[in-house]
Amino acid sequence: MNNIYISTFGKKTIKVKNEIPIEVGSANRNNFLYSVRDDTGINISNENKYYGELTGLYWVWKNQAIQNDELIGFGHYNKTLNVSFKKAYELLVNEKKYNFLIAEKTYIETVK
Repeated sequence: MNNIYISTFGKKTIKVKNEIPIEVGSANRNNFLYSVRDDTGINISNENKYYGELTGLYWVWKNQAIQNDELIGFGHYNKTLNVSFKKAYELLVNEKKYNFLIAEKTYIETVK
């Protein structure tokens, strides 16, 4: 399974088709909008003030069973990479040209 995780906190998130919002810095809060949080399992959620959304990326790395042929995306609540799965797979796996993708600046309104 291929998943795209979007780091968020509170009502700030973007809408991406089939995304999984992950609330970052959850150890420092008690009100949540989403069921996936970075303060469960193996985590560094309490270090969010130092690492920001990377606490969510760490949580995905340590707590999700990711297979070698899977692609996992991770985005920030107000930035998105607009590339199809087919194109990403082509760039990352078939061509073995890149092991990462960098998005151009995109402006998306956040949910308020």
